[in-house]
Amino acid sequence: MAADSGTLDPPSIVSASKNPPLEILTLRYGGFPISHRDALAWANRVRAANGLRLLTDAPHDSGSIMGTLNHVVEAAGGVKCNPHGRIEAGKPYEKYIIITQYEVGEWLSVNGVVEPSAYLVEGETETIGKELLRREGIAHEPFTSCFTYY
Repeated sequence: MAADSGTLDPPSIVSASKNPPLEILTLRYGGFPISHRDALAWANRVRAANGLRLLTDAPHDSGSIMGTLNHVVEAAGGVKCNPHGRIEAGKPYEKYIIITQYEVGEWLSVNGVVEPSAYLVEGETETIGKELLRREGIAHEPFTSCFTYY
């Protein structure tokens, strides 16, 4: 009950909805998501050409797939390769993202939503990523912006 009025206090969920969860995200990057299958095949082409052990679908090889593609993307003038999408323990990465833009800063997330104006837009640097993927014959998803913590 409220102190002097004799009425019940409003439920806590009402006060929580007036103050939505806020997060300060400190890293944004953009690039082209590709499937695990395509990333594995590409990494194995690179590794075979360099006399390295071929990788498998085993979860412990996910980091090596990413590392191999990091070298290729960086050498071509891109930023790097990261896992993309849900990461589950004991399973290989679902997808990878060929990163073409990367920036440290601060962006506000309210209820898990970042203001649309904060999203990266596809520009000249994406030419590198697109050309790299085209040469490899890899279909990619549209340019995507991601936000996380640094």
